[in-house]
Amino acid sequence: MAAIAIMAPVAAVRAQSQAEQNPPPDVNVVFRAATAQKNHEILDNAAVSYEQLRKFAEAQKLREASLAMVEQQSGS
Repeated sequence: MAAIAIMAPVAAVRAQSQAEQNPPPDVNVVFRAATAQKNHEILDNAAVSYEQLRKFAEAQKLREASLAMVEQQSGS
């Protein structure tokens, strides 16, 4: 029980530090890549990364751009 009590906070800190080491790409870079490839999933994946970092404004912009791309591709 003591090992679990010690390891749980250590694991949480380690996961957080790994996320900080691998920041998501810049929003503008993501927009350019998704537009060039006409792939809304790039935007969705980046939005998830920003949400995990609690950068919700950036995530919302990415989600809105993804939705607009899907609507444009479907012709509606």
